[in-house]
Formats: sequence, structure tokens, C-alpha cells
Amino acid sequence: MLTTQKQLTFIQDYDLNYDKENIVILSVNQTLVAQKYYDAFVEELKNNATIINATGMSSVVGFSYGTDGFTIDGLSTEQNKFSIPNYWIMNDFSETFGINVVSGRDFSKEFSTDEAEAILINETLVKQLGWQNDEAIGKVF
Repeated sequence: MLTTQKQLTFIQDYDLNYDKENIVILSVNQTLVAQKYYDAFVEELKNNATIINATGMSSVVGFSYGTDGFTIDGLSTEQNKFSIPNYWIMNDFSETFGINVVSGRDFSKEFSTDEAEAILINETLVKQLGWQNDEAIGKVF
């Protein structure tokens, strides 16, 4: 029981580097809401005057994530042997969670390629790859 309490305390107190206040997470992953009606669902939420913003993601930030292997152009085969923990996120994610994009730009509906081709990476990965923030812009994963 003591270990469980320590884990819960850690989860509650750990700084996930996003604004956790006033965030409500609805688990609709793997449902028709996520698969067929996402845009309509999010627009309906945004039409509610008490809701500031809405977005989608594949997993709950801070509790689970995917791990996929990415091949990054410009790195050798040996350097490309790692998996990157990741979240599949939708437009307005950064704004909704109060995350500051320090270089480049956030996802946007104005760019039709964003949904399938764009990626946001954090500063930790930028440093692990030996880049400066601005050097990460335009890299192909």
C-alpha cells in the first residue's frame, strides 16, 4: 500500500510541463467518436461557452504513450536505432495544454499535410539528436 501511495503522490505532483488546471480528459479513443465523428465532436465542445478549447490525443499525457521507431533523414543507420515515446495529437493540442512551441509552428488546419506528415518534438529529443532548436525544423522523420 505504501508503494501505491508513493506512486499516486508522484503522479499528482510530477511536473508534466503543461497546464493541468481546468483540463478535462474524456476517453473516447477506439470509439466512433474518435474514428468517425471527431471533428463534429470537437466543434460541438468548442461551441459550448464554458469550454475554452478542445483537442484530441492518442493517450493520456503522463500516464501512457506509444513507442514507435522513426527513421530520421540525415542520421546513419546506427543512429536511427531507437524508439521514440510519442503521442498522436490533433490541432489545438499545444494551445489547449498551454504548451509553448519554441521553434517552428504548431499543427494547423491551414496545412492539409499536417495530419499525416507533421511532427512536433520536444527540446529533450532535439538535444539527444545533437541539434539546436532551429535545426530541427524541416527534418523528415
